Parts: sequence; structure tokens; C-alpha cells
Amino acid sequence: DARFQNLMEVVENQVQRHMDGEAAPVRLRLGDVVDLSLNPQGLRYFTIQLPARVVDISVNVFPAAGTAMPYMYASLQPNVRPTRQDHEMEGDAGEITFRHEPDGVAPPIPSHYHSSR
Repeated sequence: DARFQNLMEVVENQVQRHMDGEAAPVRLRLGDVVDLSLNPQGLRYFTIQLPARVVDISVNVFPAAGTAMPYMYASLQPNVRPTRQDHEMEGDAGEITFRHEPDGVAPPIPSHYHSSR
């Protein structure tokens, strides 16, 4: 039946898109731990909701025993999926760390700072 064949093509296409990293990104929150397996050439995208305050962000990847460290790339641009050729940050030893400083928000004053009048 042509309808069944069409439905199977749609399902197979969706599965392949998921395996290729084209599935909807996973939104990470503070303290989230994600356990997943990827094909050797697989991709997976994650998003982080950045707060309206200055904060240090760290994302870590720990590969399963006997597997290679995956490549990690990041972008601060909304709705951009970073690639090996097009990214703003690259992971080092399974970690991407950066300081988020939103426009118009002053960084916290260090505890050793004193003001005098």
C-alpha cells in the first residue's frame, strides 16, 4: 500500500535525522546529567538557558571506558548549531567553560574590593 510505504519513509527519515543530530536539542539545566550513546559519527545538540546575570558556565563530557573523547563545539548565537567549521568555542579534554556576561549587567565586585569616600 502506498500510504504505508510513505509512512515508513517518514519514520525512517525521522530516525535518521535523530541519529545524525538533527533531532530537537536537549535543554540542559544546572546539575543535569545526561547518559546517552552515540554512533561513532553521531551528533547531539544541547542548549543552555543563559540567565540575566553574570555566571560561569561549564559543560563536561565523560566518555564511556574504552571510547574516544568526543568533539565538543559551542556557539552563543541563538538557533545556531555549531559545527567543526563554524563555532565560537571548542571543548578541551571534554570540557567547555565560559563566563556569561549579559549586556548591561556589571560583573560582581570581588570580595577584596573596597570603596572609600
